[in-house]
Amino acid sequence: MWFKDPKGGEKSVSLTLLIISFIVMVASIVGEMSGKLTSTSSAPELFYACCATYFGRRIKVGNKEIK
Repeated sequence: MWFKDPKGGEKSVSLTLLIISFIVMVASIVGEMSGKLTSTSSAPELFYACCATYFGRRIKVGNKEIK
């Protein structure tokens, strides 16, 4: 059910959320362009939050890695 991280090969919840939020964002944009949906302003915000979760999970400050 979970997507595997390409670097480590282990299951990643944050990558799974990132992929799901990307699909939701694209679907909301297409729905808004077709006139089926009126306001989809929260979909990109969800995607940005999931991007920050995935890419910010391991941050290096100097020689220390913050997990």
